[in-house]
Amino acid sequence: MKRLTANPYGAGLLTALCLVLPLYAPAAFFPLLGIAGLPVFLAGLQGDAKSALIALGLGVTAQTLVTSDVQALGLTLVLIGVAPVVGAWLMRRGWRFFHLASGCYLLALAALLLMVVFAPLFGAEIESAVRQALQTQEASILQTLENSKGVAATDLANVQAELRAFFDIIARFFPLIVVQGWLLIQLVTMGLGALLMKRWEPQFPLEFSAFRAFAMPFNWVWPAIVLGLAAAFLPGDSFIGAAALNLVFFWILPYLAQGVAIAEALFAKRQVGGWVRGVFYAALIWWVEFNIAITMVGVFDSWFHFRERFKDDD
Repeated sequence: MKRLTANPYGAGLLTALCLVLPLYAPAAFFPLLGIAGLPVFLAGLQGDAKSALIALGLGVTAQTLVTSDVQALGLTLVLIGVAPVVGAWLMRRGWRFFHLASGCYLLALAALLLMVVFAPLFGAEIESAVRQALQTQEASILQTLENSKGVAATDLANVQAELRAFFDIIARFFPLIVVQGWLLIQLVTMGLGALLMKRWEPQFPLEFSAFRAFAMPFNWVWPAIVLGLAAAFLPGDSFIGAAALNLVFFWILPYLAQGVAIAEALFAKRQVGGWVRGVFYAALIWWVEFNIAITMVGVFDSWFHFRERFKDDD
């Protein structure tokens, strides 16, 4: 793969496959969309910005030839294409993965603020538009089930209730879903790219020990507390309540990384084996309550400084 991605045309071929295959078999190849920017990022790291742009151009050209959809082209550039090109360019100029991750997070936070705070002030009702689109989708699904004549009336009513509850969550948290999805795609793309480059070139600047010391500025915790109180006590359909609901979950996201950094510091101190780390990260992905607990560890680290307590144990 190193030789293939070192060539911008080879990287472009991989990008095209990641973008086109999900169009023909979504169930099997949909996850490829999440790493479609990886070959572009690797081409930029091993070559230059021109190599990354060639790889991206070949990928989106193949997608456009298949779909002829201008909106899909724009969505691909925004969600997948631009950040890997810029990220590779910045890393070649001395940025580290931590800088890229921080920059992506702050950019996503700015986009979220624009969607939940400033857009409604200027009359752009994002939630209303999303609800209308979801209501149309709900009516189409129910009509299809009703025409099939294989669904009882009571079952159809249950499906309708479940759909409405599910779509209500999507509409309420749509801005959060969009920006968090974009951030996840960029972190996976650049994280995997940095790990591969470290494996191929041991001198590549990626220091895991620096991550174990990661900590958010202390004052970052106070807006999180205010947003949490607003989300808990204000009506969810009010302007401030809806904004707080979306913002609080994204605002505390760095504390999840801080909680993981604390765990990694403990693993390194205790010389924990790889299988324990594997169980830890599997639980982090699949167990929501565990994810919340690790985030809270990161939050309370602002006051208790757990890693210093590890040193005291010595």
